Amino acid sequence: MKKHSQYWTELGRLKGEEIKAEEWNEFGPSPSEDEVMQPTRRDFLKVLGFSISGAVAAACSKTPVRYAVPYGVKPPEVDPGIPNWYSTTCKVGGETTTVLVKTREGRPIKIEGHPTTPVYGEGTTAFTQAAVLSLYDSGRLRYPLKGGKKTTWKTLDKEVRQALQQLNDAGKEVALITRTVTGPASKATIELLKAAYPNVRHVVYEPESAYALWKAHESAGLGAALPDFHFDKADVIVGLDADFLGTWISPAEFTHRYVQGRDVDARGGEMSLHIQFEGLMSLTGSNADLRFPVRPELMGKVAANLYNHIARKAGAPTLQVEAFEVAGNAIAHTADALWKHRGKGLVVCGVNDVAVQTIVLKINQLLGNYGHTLTAGASYQNLSDDAAMAALVEAMKKGVVGGVIMVDVNPVYSLPNGGDFAKALQKLSLSVAVADRVDETARHCRYVAPLAHPLESWNDFQEKKNYLSVAQPAITPLWDSREYQAGLLAWAGEKPDFYSFLKNYWEAHVYPAWGKGGGFAKFWRDVVHEGWVEMAYESGNAAEDASGGQATGNAAPTESADETVREAIPDAELARRVNEMAKQSGDLMLQLYSSVGMRDGSQANNPWLHEMPDPLTKV
Repeated sequence: MKKHSQYWTELGRLKGEEIKAEEWNEFGPSPSEDEVMQPTRRDFLKVLGFSISGAVAAACSKTPVRYAVPYGVKPPEVDPGIPNWYSTTCKVGGETTTVLVKTREGRPIKIEGHPTTPVYGEGTTAFTQAAVLSLYDSGRLRYPLKGGKKTTWKTLDKEVRQALQQLNDAGKEVALITRTVTGPASKATIELLKAAYPNVRHVVYEPESAYALWKAHESAGLGAALPDFHFDKADVIVGLDADFLGTWISPAEFTHRYVQGRDVDARGGEMSLHIQFEGLMSLTGSNADLRFPVRPELMGKVAANLYNHIARKAGAPTLQVEAFEVAGNAIAHTADALWKHRGKGLVVCGVNDVAVQTIVLKINQLLGNYGHTLTAGASYQNLSDDAAMAALVEAMKKGVVGGVIMVDVNPVYSLPNGGDFAKALQKLSLSVAVADRVDETARHCRYVAPLAHPLESWNDFQEKKNYLSVAQPAITPLWDSREYQAGLLAWAGEKPDFYSFLKNYWEAHVYPAWGKGGGFAKFWRDVVHEGWVEMAYESGNAAEDASGGQATGNAAPTESADETVREAIPDAELARRVNEMAKQSGDLMLQLYSSVGMRDGSQANNPWLHEMPDPLTKV
């Protein structure tokens, strides 16, 4: 809630020259190219042990002297040598976690898990921990670009607004491509842009997609959202190519719940049974009680046969697929364990195929797991729309789309047909990349808007139906960057002040939905201090209630799983798809996977992640 820039005092140079406010850099003036000498072998070895101090000290063996000037007026909350802690929510790549940020003299130096959050516990991942280092990355973009050259926010905003209006008048579509946006105020900025320009359509894109999972639930009438997985309440956990402790959807959250389920003392002397079927050895598989290697193209057969075993016990129709077993009778024994613990089992699947996810959904439905170990329509994480993204690329190639605005995404790098996207991008009259650096996609765009780091930004999130969180800056932006929401407001003709918009929106929509009184000022102070707030919605979904009834795309389920899932996709179609996948089997199979350190590659410039050993191979 506190921005340290408000405490900065006017300083003069040692020679008595005046420092302009816009030129003041908290870390002191950067040396010019002439001042920086060529690095030596010693410098290179120093940088190998990359750290925040090392990045500064090892830049050159003859770094120009920088004088440290004491505070003219010391900020009341800053005591030299004593750290301050701030609650915030950090979203790096597609991963969101509520955390505590440790700062010294206004500089973030460490991230820790938040001890009070009911979703993530005190856990974090390597991705989140390394966000501290990416804040100080010298490769970050320092100012807006137009045609590859430095420009101003005023010029960029004016010309983007003009281009949007021209495309709207010409009837040309404009695509706004973002990662999953869950916060009610953040969604409202998108709605404002769409209201100002009806030709704008929003496409959600995540490189590590869970499209098939939410699409299967939407087809079953269970809402266009992910289910909330309660690993802590499950007696038997079955994973089908889902590395939920390492890289799948929300590892910090799932690990927190998984550990609770494996706590023998807390569970009265028994811990959950974990059975894992997977192609590659994963972090999750290495923690399983029983692990069975299965070729990836046969994972559909595993799911279908597991379903058939359970369907026979439940007296339900079976799928017409060839009988298949692993390690003798592993699938049959897994079905027995799940049936024995009906209502207390949990089957999760990481295969991004709607048919396979539908079969897993039917398994959980037959076992009565919905409402106990998983809750339908309650998680708004990773709502990537792969079909919409594929349709957008085709529309761009055909000239239907006239402009694209991309926020924290790099489709040229991460799309399978990234080359086609790049060629189509160059033909558009408007192309804007909101990014922290000139990446593979941004270099093809006319405008590049510097994106503030998560630790420099205000933001809001609603990852779960009843769980909202707020991100506050732990440091004033180091460069001339801003939140993406400020850009959307500016292009919609509003004042680009997202903090004021965020606070006013929560006062108008979230606070009334919270409904506990005490005054908004106290409510807002408590939310920013704690970093999160738990709501209590009885019906509908939190995103609609918190946004004042605006459409969010997260429709609440209208029927129970028992009544709808059998008609979601015909059984004959499910069987056909599983058999088709199995036919692809050959002598060799390539299985691509996300590493625990690199994930989707968006943080590939972070040395900590490169240096981190793989948790399994130690490479």
